[in-house]
Amino acid sequence: MTQIKQSKTKKIVLKDLFMFYPYKTNIPHPIGTVPNPYIKASDIIDHKYTMDYNQWSACVEKYLEILKEELSNGNEVSLPNRLGTLQIKKVKLKRFFNRVKSTQDKKVYTYRTDIDNYFLDFIWYRKSRESMIKLKWYWGISPVRSFIRSIYQYCENNYTHVYNFSDK
Repeated sequence: MTQIKQSKTKKIVLKDLFMFYPYKTNIPHPIGTVPNPYIKASDIIDHKYTMDYNQWSACVEKYLEILKEELSNGNEVSLPNRLGTLQIKKVKLKRFFNRVKSTQDKKVYTYRTDIDNYFLDFIWYRKSRESMIKLKWYWGISPVRSFIRSIYQYCENNYTHVYNFSDK
């Protein structure tokens, strides 16, 4: 029997977060099939805010879309329940390297140098007075690669968008 190694950290996805929603219900499904995610009958509550996973994920994805739009405009976004703030910060690169040469050497760099040598950094400020998180060093938020790509694409279409982001 072979064992599959699990990673040390499990990435939390929307289905995991849905299990913490207090007014959840199962997705409508035909008899004889099991919905994914499955909600036990004891966890289903009849309430005016009751939602299934499809409705809940649509709401969360709309919220994330609004968050992305605010961050791409250079605004700082305060997270609810005193979880801190999110911001995209621009950092001036001190060293320039040639991207064409780096691709020929089969090395992949994460820095983009075609936006006036600026690197965009996603920051979660959780050390302020507004944040009430214990073990602040233990937690982290990182955006998915598609979000980072879309922000760079947004800046490459019009270079003046880079100057909307904060230097601080």
